[in-house]
Amino acid sequence: MNLKSIIECEAKGFEKLNKYQLPNHYKKIGIAILIISFISIFINGFSLNQPEVKIISKFGILIGLLIISISKELLEDELVIKLRMQSYTFAFIAAVGYSLMLPFINYLFD
Repeated sequence: MNLKSIIECEAKGFEKLNKYQLPNHYKKIGIAILIISFISIFINGFSLNQPEVKIISKFGILIGLLIISISKELLEDELVIKLRMQSYTFAFIAAVGYSLMLPFINYLFD
Protein backbone atom coordinates (compact mmCIF):
# COMPACT_ATOMS: atom_id res chain seq x y z
CA MET A 1 0.00 0.00 0.00
CA ASN A 2 1.53 3.28 -1.02
CA LEU A 3 1.12 6.67 0.57
CA LYS A 4 -1.36 7.93 -2.01
CA SER A 5 -3.79 5.05 -1.41
CA ILE A 6 -3.55 5.54 2.36
CA ILE A 7 -4.39 9.22 1.99
CA GLU A 8 -7.33 8.40 -0.29
CA CYS A 9 -8.60 5.82 2.21
CA GLU A 10 -8.41 8.36 5.05
CA ALA A 11 -10.24 10.95 2.94
CA LYS A 12 -13.04 8.46 2.23
CA GLY A 13 -13.32 7.73 5.95
CA PHE A 14 -13.60 11.44 6.72
CA GLU A 15 -16.30 11.85 4.06
CA LYS A 16 -18.30 8.93 5.49
CA LEU A 17 -18.14 10.41 8.98
CA ASN A 18 -19.20 13.80 7.65
CA LYS A 19 -22.40 12.32 6.17
CA TYR A 20 -23.66 11.24 9.59
CA GLN A 21 -23.19 14.57 11.32
CA LEU A 22 -25.86 17.10 12.17
CA PRO A 23 -25.55 20.79 11.26
CA ASN A 24 -23.97 23.12 13.80
CA HIS A 25 -27.25 24.67 15.00
CA TYR A 26 -28.29 21.29 16.44
CA LYS A 27 -25.62 21.80 19.10
CA LYS A 28 -27.83 24.50 20.69
CA ILE A 29 -30.79 22.08 20.68
CA GLY A 30 -28.64 19.43 22.37
CA ILE A 31 -27.49 21.91 25.02
CA ALA A 32 -31.11 22.93 25.68
CA ILE A 33 -32.19 19.28 26.08
CA LEU A 34 -29.22 18.67 28.38
CA ILE A 35 -29.97 21.68 30.59
CA ILE A 36 -33.70 20.93 30.83
CA SER A 37 -33.01 17.29 31.72
CA PHE A 38 -30.35 18.25 34.25
CA ILE A 39 -32.68 20.74 35.96
CA SER A 40 -35.55 18.23 36.01
CA ILE A 41 -33.37 15.54 37.61
CA PHE A 42 -32.41 17.98 40.39
CA ILE A 43 -36.01 19.09 40.93
CA ASN A 44 -37.09 15.45 41.01
CA GLY A 45 -34.38 14.60 43.53
CA PHE A 46 -35.30 17.37 45.94
CA SER A 47 -39.09 17.47 45.78
CA LEU A 48 -40.95 15.08 43.45
CA ASN A 49 -38.98 11.85 43.90
CA GLN A 50 -40.75 10.03 41.05
CA PRO A 51 -38.79 7.21 39.37
CA GLU A 52 -40.37 7.84 35.94
CA VAL A 53 -39.12 11.43 35.86
CA LYS A 54 -35.66 10.26 36.89
CA ILE A 55 -35.50 7.71 34.05
CA ILE A 56 -36.79 10.19 31.46
CA SER A 57 -34.30 12.81 32.67
CA LYS A 58 -31.40 10.36 32.38
CA PHE A 59 -32.39 9.53 28.81
CA GLY A 60 -32.74 13.25 28.10
CA ILE A 61 -29.20 13.86 29.32
CA LEU A 62 -27.88 11.04 27.13
CA ILE A 63 -29.79 12.25 24.07
CA GLY A 64 -28.63 15.84 24.62
CA LEU A 65 -25.01 14.74 24.89
CA LEU A 66 -25.36 12.55 21.79
CA ILE A 67 -26.79 15.44 19.76
CA ILE A 68 -23.94 17.68 20.91
CA SER A 69 -21.32 15.08 20.02
CA ILE A 70 -22.59 14.41 16.49
CA SER A 71 -23.11 18.08 15.61
CA LYS A 72 -20.54 19.67 13.33
CA GLU A 73 -18.19 22.38 14.48
CA LEU A 74 -18.23 25.77 12.78
CA LEU A 75 -14.84 25.07 11.25
CA GLU A 76 -14.41 21.36 10.50
CA ASP A 77 -10.83 20.53 9.64
CA GLU A 78 -8.89 17.28 9.50
CA LEU A 79 -7.67 17.54 13.09
CA VAL A 80 -11.19 17.91 14.50
CA ILE A 81 -12.41 14.99 12.39
CA LYS A 82 -9.47 12.82 13.44
CA LEU A 83 -9.98 13.62 17.13
CA ARG A 84 -13.70 12.89 16.80
CA MET A 85 -12.99 9.51 15.18
CA GLN A 86 -10.48 8.65 17.91
CA SER A 87 -12.91 9.60 20.67
CA TYR A 88 -15.71 7.53 19.10
CA THR A 89 -13.33 4.59 18.85
CA PHE A 90 -12.32 4.93 22.50
CA ALA A 91 -15.96 5.28 23.59
CA PHE A 92 -16.92 2.16 21.66
CA ILE A 93 -14.08 0.12 23.15
CA ALA A 94 -14.89 1.39 26.66
CA ALA A 95 -18.59 0.52 26.22
CA VAL A 96 -17.76 -2.99 25.01
CA GLY A 97 -15.36 -3.49 27.92
CA TYR A 98 -17.95 -2.19 30.36
CA SER A 99 -20.64 -4.49 29.01
CA LEU A 100 -18.29 -7.48 29.17
CA MET A 101 -17.16 -6.76 32.73
CA LEU A 102 -20.58 -5.84 34.16
CA PRO A 103 -21.81 -9.44 34.68
CA PHE A 104 -18.63 -10.32 36.59
CA ILE A 105 -18.92 -7.24 38.78
CA ASN A 106 -22.58 -7.99 39.49
CA TYR A 107 -21.69 -11.60 40.33
CA LEU A 108 -18.95 -10.53 42.75
CA PHE A 109 -21.04 -7.95 44.61
CA ASP A 110 -24.43 -9.72 44.67
